[in-house]
Amino acid sequence: MAQKLFFITITALFLAGCANTVYVNSNSATTTAKTNFKHMIKISSPAFVSGAALPLDYTCDGESVNPTLRISSIPYTAKSLALIVDDPDASSGTFTHWVVFNFDPKTREIPTGEIPRGAVIGRNGFGKNEYGAPCPPSGTHRYFFRLYALDAILNLPAGTTRAKVEAEMAGHIIDSAEIFATYKR
Repeated sequence: MAQKLFFITITALFLAGCANTVYVNSNSATTTAKTNFKHMIKISSPAFVSGAALPLDYTCDGESVNPTLRISSIPYTAKSLALIVDDPDASSGTFTHWVVFNFDPKTREIPTGEIPRGAVIGRNGFGKNEYGAPCPPSGTHRYFFRLYALDAILNLPAGTTRAKVEAEMAGHIIDSAEIFATYKR
């Protein structure tokens, strides 16, 4: 009986130790990283509820500006933040609308129509270094706003493609969060 109790205790301790480790996957095989965080970081928007329709102002049929985004619970070990906005429902495959990286982990809000102070802007699917407003040709599309806390500052210039940003982020993601909105024209 004592041996069985010992085995159960050791197994429980082992499983409890494993519970503190999660694997973060940003939907890219190259950016999976091991971390001790349990999705602490949060992203939200006062403009829309995750999963709801994106208001017209933030699309090509409106003002074509990015919505206000709020960030909280950033891991204290974060050296920089990165944000990627994409549409996985595009007919040609996932379409990138915004790539923003190397911004201060103390950032708590990205105001409407602005970029975070000190951020580097990568190239979007339109070939521009800016927020590319959603403009689906047909059907309802989803637009994901993915936020990453990184343990490094990326050594990349403005205009870097999403693929290169994700490759550079590989192994440096310590936490991530996402919200999404839909839009139909």
